[in-house]
Amino acid sequence: MIIKKPSDAANAYRRLDVMISALSEIDDRLQKMRELAIEAAVDAETDGERVALDTQFQQLKREIDEISLLARSDTTMA
Repeated sequence: MIIKKPSDAANAYRRLDVMISALSEIDDRLQKMRELAIEAAVDAETDGERVALDTQFQQLKREIDEISLLARSDTTMA
């Protein structure tokens, strides 16, 4: 990427900052998903507990998708 003027550099920095923030948010959710998967495999004693854990897991997946979409749209608009 060739930076031709200062505003290009500022835009590139802003895009990078958005992506780093998005990756941090996604990492947080992936860690929680890992915890839920372990809990479901080891600690869940009933089907109801597993369903509740899966519901949380699926919500985190949706949040990751949303973060990804928002980060992409935010960086393409910069």
